[in-house]
Amino acid sequence: MPDYVLRHKKTKDIIYKGIFDCELAFIDNAKLDKVDFSYADFTNWDLPGVDFSKTLLIGAVFDSADLQGADFSHAILNNTSFKYTLLIETNFTKAQLAKATFLECQMLKTSFQGAFLDSASFKDIGFDSVNLWLADLRYTSFENVKFDTSCLTLLCYSFNLDADDRLVSQLFCHFARLRTNRCSPVIRYAHRILLSSWPGSWLKNLFGQKYRINEIDEV
Repeated sequence: MPDYVLRHKKTKDIIYKGIFDCELAFIDNAKLDKVDFSYADFTNWDLPGVDFSKTLLIGAVFDSADLQGADFSHAILNNTSFKYTLLIETNFTKAQLAKATFLECQMLKTSFQGAFLDSASFKDIGFDSVNLWLADLRYTSFENVKFDTSCLTLLCYSFNLDADDRLVSQLFCHFARLRTNRCSPVIRYAHRILLSSWPGSWLKNLFGQKYRINEIDEV
C-alpha cells in the first residue's frame, strides 16, 4: 500500500478501499504502517487486535474505543486522547506518547515497555499488571492511579514524575517498611529519625489508613 494521508477528518465517516469497509471495521490484514492517521477521530470505534504498529497517529482521538489487544508498538501517538478507553493487553512498546491523555481507562496487562511518556497524563486508572519497564516517565502526571499490582521503575527515567498523595504515601509506606539492619549506621539512623519524627511518623501509615484500610499493619 502506498503512503496515504488521512488528516483532520472524522475518520468514522471515511470509507477507503483496503483500509476500511462500509461496516466501519478494519479489513483483515490491512497494512497500516505507512498511513498517516494524525488527528483522526476513532471515538467509540471497536478496534480489538488492530495492528497500528509504526503508524503516525499524532493528535488522534481514541475516546471510548475498544483497543483490546491492539498493537501500537513504535507508533507515534503524541498528543493523543484515550478517555474511557478499553486497553486490555494493548501494546504500546516503544511508542511515542508525549503529552498523551489517559482518563478512566480500563488497563490490564497493558505494556508501555520502553515507551516515551514525557508529560503524558494518567488520571483515575487502576494499573492492573501494567508494564512500565524502561518507560520514560519524566514529567508524566499520575493522579489517582493505583499501582498496587504494577511496577513503577526506579530508573532515572522516572525522575521529575508528577505524583499525587496516593503515590507519594504508597512509596513512603514501602520505604518505612524497609529492613535496614545491613545498612551503614548513618543510613539506619536517618531511616529511624525520618520515621519517628513528624511528618514521617504520620506519612508512614497514611497509605494504609486512607487507601488500603485494614490491609496494612501500622509501624
